[in-house]
Order: sequence, then structure tokens, then C-alpha cells
Amino acid sequence: TVSVLYWWSKMRTVGLLALTVALLAATAAFAHEGADLPDPDFDWLSPAVHEQERDSLHRAAHHIKAFASRHSYLKPAARFAHTRLRGPQDDANKTCLVCQEVGQAALTILKNTTDRTIAISAIAAVCKDIFKQHELDDVVCNVLPDAVILVSELLRYRFNFDVPNIVCADMLHQCVENCCDPATPYLPQQIHLSFDGENDAVANSTNMRVAWTTLKQTTAGTTGVWWRDVTTSPPGMWSANTNTEWRTYTIGGWVGVLHSSVMTNLAPGRTYEYYVGDSSPNIANATSAGIKFKTLPLNAGTDERPLNVLALADMGFGPNAQPSIRRMTQMVEAGEVDFIVHAGDIGYADGNQMFWDRFMREMQPIMSRVAYMTGPGNHECFFWNCSAYRHRFWMPQPSSPSTGTPLPESGALFYRVYAGPIVFYMLDSESALNTPLVSDLQATWVRDATAQDAATGGRMLFATHHRPLYCDQESDSIMDLECGDYAKYLRSKLEQSYIDSSVAAVMVGHLHNYQRTWPVAHENVVAHNYDNASAPMYLVNGAPGNREGNPPFKPGNIPAWGVFRTIERSFMTYRIVKSANKVALDAKLIRSTTGAIIDRFNITKFV
Repeated sequence: TVSVLYWWSKMRTVGLLALTVALLAATAAFAHEGADLPDPDFDWLSPAVHEQERDSLHRAAHHIKAFASRHSYLKPAARFAHTRLRGPQDDANKTCLVCQEVGQAALTILKNTTDRTIAISAIAAVCKDIFKQHELDDVVCNVLPDAVILVSELLRYRFNFDVPNIVCADMLHQCVENCCDPATPYLPQQIHLSFDGENDAVANSTNMRVAWTTLKQTTAGTTGVWWRDVTTSPPGMWSANTNTEWRTYTIGGWVGVLHSSVMTNLAPGRTYEYYVGDSSPNIANATSAGIKFKTLPLNAGTDERPLNVLALADMGFGPNAQPSIRRMTQMVEAGEVDFIVHAGDIGYADGNQMFWDRFMREMQPIMSRVAYMTGPGNHECFFWNCSAYRHRFWMPQPSSPSTGTPLPESGALFYRVYAGPIVFYMLDSESALNTPLVSDLQATWVRDATAQDAATGGRMLFATHHRPLYCDQESDSIMDLECGDYAKYLRSKLEQSYIDSSVAAVMVGHLHNYQRTWPVAHENVVAHNYDNASAPMYLVNGAPGNREGNPPFKPGNIPAWGVFRTIERSFMTYRIVKSANKVALDAKLIRSTTGAIIDRFNITKFV
């Protein structure tokens, strides 16, 4: 929201900005008590805020005190931050429903008046009337009108949030959101696989990480993963790993436990069956059913056995996404997918933790069968600073190209995936303020990692992140900024590294369409084919069907570097083959509803 004000200057009052910071950032601060705080006169409207590391957002709570001391209308928000951020009340379910009822009523009021003063008075009156039978601090009804209005302001910029839930669960902490059915609190769900570490997934011995969710904590020493080779009959002996990691978070009222363990020493080209959970005889319904997956064979990525990758961004779980989810499920079940890369805007939770749970459940038939490698998007990071994403997905830690040691300060928000003849750079283009951000740490890592892999040779280099370096504008005016100043900023951070290391392609999302460019360097087309080009070609692959829809493009000609574009619901597949010293990638854009090919092209690189 800071960026919305700074870049567009269309917010009506600085007070709206301040209230946003008060309600969002003060709550983030609650999770980081005891941290050193900067000068309270720090200017939140300064461009320097865009260069702050994402984890410094909690400092805003300190500044709210200074704001509140000068602006009386902020005192309820500041008082609320200090008196109400202690978790849900005992009658949380009842209070949550009442709060959401007020929020829904507030939206109705806002649809019928454009006068902010009238809207605030009306919402406050409704709030006090609905809450009159409940013991709740008066401050809630003082804060709620402004909270609903500020979120509705965001809606004007196409951020399609569940306003009652955001206000009541994320801002006012009046809702509890259980991850799972309380009747089976130990039953694993939301099971998903990922490659473990930055080791090559095509190798004699590989590992596969599996993660899952339960409502309640299970037993240490008996919680883990069990697996066996079922390629032939009779199947192999069971192996087990009960050295299980777990973590949780409480933002948005979420209640649940996130577990992860690793299947080790897996042989190439084999079919494994596994299950997860707690084997303790003292707990019933605590293990999953058996699930099967395949390890990559040693010849994956050759003419004999091509490597098959499915790629997408910007999907979610709603009706718009169902054709893509069904098509992807069919392809995984048919053995047509080796692993998946998802470049941000994964579940479109936007602070609604129930949305995360629903997405993960719907995607389990896919994610539990093949590795699902992800990077963050703005819909993961705008609310709660990527926290839910970072807890739910156990992606690899990147290693330092110079020393080989892990970089835990990365937060596993960027890393490499080696798979035979290709390496994917899964990068992070997001700030906690819904603006692009590439930290100096990541920019240096990208420069060094791509240079290292280019010097080593033998692989095609392919980068993915959420926001575009090159894009054609949608009809929505907000994208003028995304394809203008924001894209220019990302080019300044990443483009030269891509060119210097001969990165073949860059896939992004963020815009809800599909776009393909010629190879481009510093806004100039360097070739009209993809045969060992001297600069990357760029793909926007954000049309699989998110809840915000796929808006039309702006009328006019495609830019000189543009080749093809469409808003059809779709996702991509890559068929990768290495022969001699050349890697070829056969890319297809798949129509979600029918499986037909919408667009197809080939990239080749001498390696």
C-alpha cells in the first residue's frame, strides 16, 4: 500500500496509508518483539522503503506510536495494536461470525455510498448494533470502519480479497481457522513432495522431501515417512525416517502443525510407495494412505527418455482454476510429468488461511506424486510478509557458489533445481509491500550462480520468478506500472546477469495472460529465432485460471520484441533433450479445457 501511494499518488489521504501500516505492520511486529527499532521519524513515504529487507516490516509498529501521537484518528488503531493482539477470544467462533457479519454489512454500505464520512458513520452504527449482545472492546467498532474501507480501497486496484475475513482474522484477530477436521486431528493431509537440496534430481542416489499438515502435534520418534520400492513384485522392504521437522504459525488465526521428513538413498528410475504420519499405537487415524511416485531415470533428458516439466504461475483453487487442475492431474496420473515449477501466486490466499488449506488439499493428488517446486508471488507476500508460504513450503536452501555452504539468510525464497540437462533458478521478485524487490544478496547470488553453471557447462540455464522484466500491458491501468517502472527496476537487477551467463529463457507470471518474446537484451531484439541466441527470451505464463480472471490486453500493436500473446486459460510443458553438446527445449502452451496446443516453439543452446 505504501507503493500504491508513492508511485500512483491516488490514495485519498495519508491517513489511509498510516492506518494500513498500523493494522498490518503492527501485527507483524507482534511476532518480532524485542527487535531493535529505528528512528521513529523514519519516512514511510521515502523511496528508500522499497530497498528495506522484507523482515524489517515489523519496525512499522514503532512508527505508529509517533503517527498516533500526532493524529487523533489513529489512536484507536494504536490502542488496538497494544490491547487486542493477544490471540482469539474464548468465544472466538461466535465473535468471528459476528465480525464477518459486520464486514459484509460494511461492504454493502460501501456499494451504496461514495462518501467516506457517511460510510464510516454507518458502518460504526451497524457494528455497535450487531455487537451489542457481545462483550467486545469499543475499540473494535472504532477500528472496523476504517479497516473495511482501507481494504475496499485495495479492491479498487484489483486485489480481490475476502474483505470480511481479512479484517476479522488478520487485522482484528477475532477468528480461528483450523487447518483440518477436528474429528481427525492427527490425520495427515495436504501432502506434497519437493526435491531436497540443490543436488541433481537425475543421479544414482537421490532424496525426496515430503511435507504434510495435521491439526494437532503428533508424537516425536514415531512421526515420519515410510517408503518401499514397488517397481517389481514382490516389493522391497520398508524404510523409515522418523527424524521429522515440524513448525507452525498463528497469523490469521490459523491452527495446525506442518511436518516434513526426507526419503533418502532412492535409486533412479524406480517406483516407490510411501505414507506419512504417526505410527504410535496410542493415536488412531494418524497415518495417510499409500501414495506412489517415480524417481527420475539416469537417462532423463535424452532422446531415449526426454525430461518433462510442467510450468505455471498465478493459479489458485477456485472455479477458474478447475480446468487446469483437472488437466494437470490427468497428466500426472498418466506419467507425463516429471516435476512442476510454479512461479508465484500459488494458492491466492491473500491472508485467508482457509484458502491455503483448500488449495493444498485440492492439489494433493498432483503434489504428492511429483516434486512441486515453488517461488513466491505477491499474493503470498503482501499479507504477513510471505510467512504462510515460508512455513508451508520446504524448498531447498541455496548454496554459495564460491564456498558451497548454505545461505540460510535467503529464507529458501530463491534456489536452484538441477535436473539432468537443465538448471532452473527459482527466484524471488517480491517485497512485503507488493512491489518488486531483488535484494543485494539475491542479485549477487544470481550473478555468481549463473556464471558458475555457465562455466561448468552441460546444462541449459532457465530462470523463473514472479514479476516480469518484459511484458505487454493489460487493459487494467495498474499494469502500466508493472510493465513500466517495475519492469525497468527488475531489468536493472537481473538482466545483465542473464545475458552474461547465456540464460536461455525467463518464465514469469503476475500478469494473467500468456506472452512470448524474441530474445531481448536491454529492450532490443537480438534474434528472430531461439537457436543459441545471445540473450534470453521471456515468457509470461500467468493464465491457468486465478480468481481475478484474465483481462484483455490494451488495444494496439504488440511491442517489437513481442511474438505471441493470448488470454486463454492455459499452462506450459517443457520437453528437454540433450544430444552431444546441444540442449533442446520443446515448449508447448496447453489449453486447460481441451489439452490442445495453443502455442509451440523450440529453444536450443550449445552447452
